[in-house]
Amino acid sequence: VAPDSRSFSAAVAAAEPAGAEGLLAEFESSALASDPEGAPFVYCAAMRASLRAGEWEAALSLLDRMRARGLDPDSHCLGAALEACRAGRDGERAEAELAAARTMHADAPHRLSGVLVSTAMG
Repeated sequence: VAPDSRSFSAAVAAAEPAGAEGLLAEFESSALASDPEGAPFVYCAAMRASLRAGEWEAALSLLDRMRARGLDPDSHCLGAALEACRAGRDGERAEAELAAARTMHADAPHRLSGVLVSTAMG
């Protein structure tokens, strides 16, 4: 049985950033085509691994990578992106991500407003 997005997400969440990157690459090459709905979970786990390591730029890069593959981030990915913006003190990117959230997910601005306030005040 081939691993699915849940398996990859759990493995990525438990991994160090370098290991998470390798697992994400494996997911992209082996499971993404058959399980695109689960992709946000895997990317979010990788973003959070980067954040735990203090690598906020890498977390934002993963969001960009996700979008480049034509995948829409969910509110969890957007929340991780806003946390990365806070860590990097990148208010401009935070505003852009919130604007993107408004166009993609009607409820995302409400869910993410606390993170945005924290970004602005961090």
